[in-house]
Amino acid sequence: SETASMKRYMTNRLGVNVNYRHGKFEWFGGCQYQYAKRYEGLVGQLQWNGYTSRFDGTSVGPRQQVLPVLGMYYSMNETDYFSMSIKGRWQEEYSTLQTYSYTHQALTDTNAITSAHSHDHRPFLNLNLNYQKNIPSLKTECFVGAQGIRFHSDVHGLYTNTINQIPAFTTDERNQYFNIASGEGRVDTKTSLPHQWIWENGILFFTSGGTSFFRTSQTPGASLTQSTYQFREYNEAAYTQWSGKTGLVNYMAGIRAENSWFEGRFTDTLLAGLQRHLFKVFPK
Repeated sequence: SETASMKRYMTNRLGVNVNYRHGKFEWFGGCQYQYAKRYEGLVGQLQWNGYTSRFDGTSVGPRQQVLPVLGMYYSMNETDYFSMSIKGRWQEEYSTLQTYSYTHQALTDTNAITSAHSHDHRPFLNLNLNYQKNIPSLKTECFVGAQGIRFHSDVHGLYTNTINQIPAFTTDERNQYFNIASGEGRVDTKTSLPHQWIWENGILFFTSGGTSFFRTSQTPGASLTQSTYQFREYNEAAYTQWSGKTGLVNYMAGIRAENSWFEGRFTDTLLAGLQRHLFKVFPK
């Protein structure tokens, strides 16, 4: 058998960034635009026990991306601050796949041309919040952070075949989308104690949920297959830790507890869903 492949990738990029600082405030923002023209080719041949197969495939298509960002940073003093940032990505891609194939088996020759056209749309958004505060009276540093994410993907594909000079006919039409949202928050503290002891504590919370939908229509016969899957997930964690130093010896001891819950199921079938709950306590 012989196989040859070639890949080419061209990217055009344009970006604008702005930064402004006044006193304790700093603002920043920007936007980037990327345009990629993709080309991939694959050629191969296989021979075995009187069976011969040859194929030649190419995939081309443009991809556009817009990447905006906006944020601010506020410095209260040398140790305390608050920051916020919003990042996004808007992506759209078109793809055309053309495959020529030839097979020979038992005195029968088959020539086939398969064409696939797809459109993929993927927006993404990320939000971050951070706050740090030093409390001298308690000899404690406190950090609070939060993050939110939203992602969506929508893909549409159309497939056609031409076999042995028969006029092209549509064989598959596919639609798929995926939508997910998640949020996370955490609080961490660090306290300095006498005798060079340090006491650290923290809590964490995470939640996410999403929906996945797939549908394909096949012809001839006009058979339709579709499914919808949904899931939800929760995670909680807490820890405490002590550390210190005696002479040349450093020591540390801590404990962490985690509680996780997950549920996922197909909403359009009678299949049983998946549920899982897990609680663990272990040394940190």
